[in-house]
Amino acid sequence: MCGIFGMAAVHGQRPDRGLLEKMGDAIVHRGPDDAGFFVSGPVGLGMRRLSIIDLAGGHQPIFNEARDKVIVFNGEIYNFHEIREGLQKKGHSFTTNSDTEAILHLYEEKGESCVEDLVGMFAFAIWDIEKESLFLARDRFGEKPLHYYWDGRRFIFASEIKSMLCDEGVDRSLDWGAVGDYFTFMNTIAPDTVFKGIKKLMPGHYMVFEGGRIRQERYWSYCLDAGRDKGEQYYKSSVLEHLKKAVEGQLISDVPLGAFLSGGIDSGAIVALMSMAAGTVKTFSIGFEETGYNELGFAKEVAQAFGTDHHEYILRPDAVEVVDKIIMHLDEPFCDPSAIPTYFVSKIARQEVKVALSGDGGDEVFAGYPGYRAEYLLNKAAKLPGRARRAFTRGLLEGAPALPWARFNYGARRLGRILERVDMSPADRFFSRHRLFSDDEKRALFTSEIACQGVVKDQEEYLRHVEFGDTGDPVDIMLALDANIYLPNDMLVKIDRMSMAHSLEVRTPFLDHRLAGFMAATPSRYKVRGMTTKYILREAMRGILPDSVLKRGKKGFSVPLDAWFRNDLAGYAREILLDGRTAGRGFFNMKRVAAILDSHTGRKEDRSGQIWALIVFEKWCRMFLDGETAH
Repeated sequence: MCGIFGMAAVHGQRPDRGLLEKMGDAIVHRGPDDAGFFVSGPVGLGMRRLSIIDLAGGHQPIFNEARDKVIVFNGEIYNFHEIREGLQKKGHSFTTNSDTEAILHLYEEKGESCVEDLVGMFAFAIWDIEKESLFLARDRFGEKPLHYYWDGRRFIFASEIKSMLCDEGVDRSLDWGAVGDYFTFMNTIAPDTVFKGIKKLMPGHYMVFEGGRIRQERYWSYCLDAGRDKGEQYYKSSVLEHLKKAVEGQLISDVPLGAFLSGGIDSGAIVALMSMAAGTVKTFSIGFEETGYNELGFAKEVAQAFGTDHHEYILRPDAVEVVDKIIMHLDEPFCDPSAIPTYFVSKIARQEVKVALSGDGGDEVFAGYPGYRAEYLLNKAAKLPGRARRAFTRGLLEGAPALPWARFNYGARRLGRILERVDMSPADRFFSRHRLFSDDEKRALFTSEIACQGVVKDQEEYLRHVEFGDTGDPVDIMLALDANIYLPNDMLVKIDRMSMAHSLEVRTPFLDHRLAGFMAATPSRYKVRGMTTKYILREAMRGILPDSVLKRGKKGFSVPLDAWFRNDLAGYAREILLDGRTAGRGFFNMKRVAAILDSHTGRKEDRSGQIWALIVFEKWCRMFLDGETAH
């Protein structure tokens, strides 16, 4: 695991070694163990290393035998031993025992198609000295980040944006379309970033920079097309086999490993299979004082069932004191509040291990979010005649106040908003479910000068990067959207940045592309059955996980922001958002900001997500636009 960075110049320019060293210093947290550089002719490459495999011999950059190709690499290749053996049979000789060198020789052998053989999470750059060509690639789901900048004079790339900003010539103009994405989805959406000139290489893509031109190709897509139904027993046994193989493959390491544990089925399955393969596992959990959010009891139950060496930590409202550090590590505005517990669970894990496995990706592969149950209800309702549909809707609304999530007396309104989606397409439902601010709310939030600069986008702009295949199944359509939009831009960004903030490598067995590909070809009735999500995963783990875990619904890595912003943090929110400095930017309609605060503290609606988004954005502006340092 590392941080990588570099640049390629044109028109006779040469890279600055001093600048490369500054780029490495900016991301030393990604690789505190080692640093390496290559500067020759028009190119400069650099890396910061977190030593996981081949501790003594894996120093980068690494060359091939002829020393006409050189690589810097971030990530882990879980099948590199098999790749290495195959290449040795073809005459390739190795000087290290690292997965980095295996990639480089594979590129020698297969060229650009080398990425198709890699099982793992990765972002790498290979400079071909003779061709003067730079080849960059990113893993299939986007577990590892890769950003780039091209202004016609120099091409710059890096794992993190802060590394690129070491070059004062990089354009820092805001991309208001990306800012609009943030206030819609809680994050920006690839390939855009909050900076107009900086882009992200899309997951499952590679890029070639040669002769002052960029060429990008997609080599893999998460495309859901269920084939013939082969029966429940086949899918049950196959899922278990694929997941065991993924977990066992990701145990490869020359340093201690552990696991994040929430007590749900995803992390529980990972811990169970780790324990079966490797014995006692160190596990790490985060909890809250608020009982409705605290899952420590569930996590402890799983830990006891498998005899793990368990560690836990309680988060309190004063946890927001680290928000500046979190924002600095994320580089872009990012307001998914689960970044806070992820930051802290990574911190406590790093005190014991250097690598942790997590259950992330299970919801996107097996259809685990509550929205999939809503999709089931809405599909049923959509098939009813008009009168029956109205009766069905009325019955659910009348029962809403008794539901466990009906806090603030807005439960009926929340269910009403869900039922309003009954006549929507699955894609429309997806955007409705993930939208933090609606288009109308964004127009009202921003000043007229900003609102006209593209903060509202046509939905089709997001769909152009999603491949749906031939599926017409609403559940599979929703899965494709989650896997292509939510997973790489939110979940995986959070996991990578919060773990690497503490020099911790996190691996996600559920995102082994062989397991994910198998589930993509599995009929949706084995993913959502009635009101049961992750149906086939629950069945596959029956007899391995405790029944209480298998029956447990999706809880999520939630943070009690609603209570915090009504009590301990109410003054904190007003102090930041109604400050003259915030108003002086001219970005927001301040009357609208005040109305959002009043609506929440007055218990009219839960506006905590919107309040958090505004706080994070203003704090981001102070750090990345005004030059404040993180406290």
